[in-house]
Amino acid sequence: MEPIVLFSIQFTLSLAAYALIGFWYVRPRLARLSTAQALVPLLWVHAFRVIGGTILAPGSVDPAVPMAFRVMIGYGDMVPAADPRTPIAPDTPEPIWLEPFPDEWLPEAALGLEARYTMRESITLAFLAAMQLLPPRQRVILILCDVLDWHAREVAQVLDITVAAVNGLLRRARATMHASYHEIQVARAIDRPIRAPLNRYVEAWESGDVDLLVALLADKVVFTMPPSPTWYGGRAAVRQHAEMMFSRQTPYRFRLQPARSNNQIAFACYRGLAGEATYHAHALQVLTLDGDRIAAMDMFLLPALFPHFGLASQISR
Repeated sequence: MEPIVLFSIQFTLSLAAYALIGFWYVRPRLARLSTAQALVPLLWVHAFRVIGGTILAPGSVDPAVPMAFRVMIGYGDMVPAADPRTPIAPDTPEPIWLEPFPDEWLPEAALGLEARYTMRESITLAFLAAMQLLPPRQRVILILCDVLDWHAREVAQVLDITVAAVNGLLRRARATMHASYHEIQVARAIDRPIRAPLNRYVEAWESGDVDLLVALLADKVVFTMPPSPTWYGGRAAVRQHAEMMFSRQTPYRFRLQPARSNNQIAFACYRGLAGEATYHAHALQVLTLDGDRIAAMDMFLLPALFPHFGLASQISR
């Protein structure tokens, strides 16, 4: 059988399967919901792209959430890099960081061929960080045009502005993104070339091996620790912090379990007292890789996020 014929048959059967699933399972469920309730899951991921917060994203499309929670989220590294010899700054009273987004919540969607950014690329922390540099209207227009592949005329109708205004705002948004967003190939799966360094990364954390950890880092690595505004830049600064964090004088030890966030490799970090068998939820680590080197470690010190990722609140040794 010719490959094109085989492909056509498989494609047709796949469409038929999706149609039956939609008819038997999705349609009855949506029929029981109001229009607003049915749209919430679809808008959720796009709200996250605009405001950058997993917990706060539902508040952007659900009027039941108080206005006090609908805050614009910036990016933690807008403050200067910290000196690793000084104590970590206390948590900020307001969210100024991007939050991780569970991969399981990211819907699969077909995009037009002209979309500049893929659906999964547009959920990475690097993309979202660059997005925060755009004014709100430019941010929305960029998502609609360059992620969802809408036409300028459609965007103009939704936002009640002219097509010329849409094109002008889109040009400015693209110029800002071109200057601030530098794409790094996202590791979509833990394949053989990166499995070994990731295994060493886990070993470094669990054994407290500073040299092993630093050897895995890119020269200009960035290490953030939301909700603290403190962040470190460069291998030397991360080394100094790791030496204090892994010091045998500290009572804590770490265990890591794999997770997935923002279409990037992530680990659930559990912390326990030395000699005890139970480790408690401590942080969600989201890694940005540049080849086989770690270009960024975003360590979200927010145990409250663990249930969103289906992670246990504690584990045993």
